[in-house]
Amino acid sequence: LDFFDFESRVSSFARLAAYYPPGFTLTGGDQAERVSGARARSGIFDVLGVQPALGRGFLLAEDRAGAPPVAVISHALWTRRYHGDRGAVGQPIVLSGRPYTLVGVLPEAFYSPAMWPRMPEIWVPLGLDPNVGRRDARMLRVIGRLRPDVTVDQARAELNVVANALAIEYPDTNKGT
Repeated sequence: LDFFDFESRVSSFARLAAYYPPGFTLTGGDQAERVSGARARSGIFDVLGVQPALGRGFLLAEDRAGAPPVAVISHALWTRRYHGDRGAVGQPIVLSGRPYTLVGVLPEAFYSPAMWPRMPEIWVPLGLDPNVGRRDARMLRVIGRLRPDVTVDQARAELNVVANALAIEYPDTNKGT
């Protein structure tokens, strides 16, 4: 919930996004495979400056509880698991026992140091996770794309103002955060 407050209250960023890196077990086909993953806020690809090479990213409507589950995969996983079949987009895939619709494939050269130490191979919307509705959940990593006219120091100051306000509004979970 803190992330959503920051997202709505700050103006220093063209866009903020949040993610956390769980892994998934991808089943179907010849064998199950453990793959790195990310549950991410819609707009993550805008913040990272990349769009899928095939298909699309997440829609805002898909980034909420109860939405049909969708996934975007890396080019490497698409090549390895689906043999570069363009027809895989729009098809169901099963991640950790749950069906998702594959909606996009990222470009082959996509890499972001923000994802260190391991680039996700599968991305799913953050809003599908029930923990995002908890104020005390601290699993998210937040990244943002600064507006062109904003310095890092200005953004840091604005973030501190919001953090201090949240500490006053929610002292049980945010004091000292």
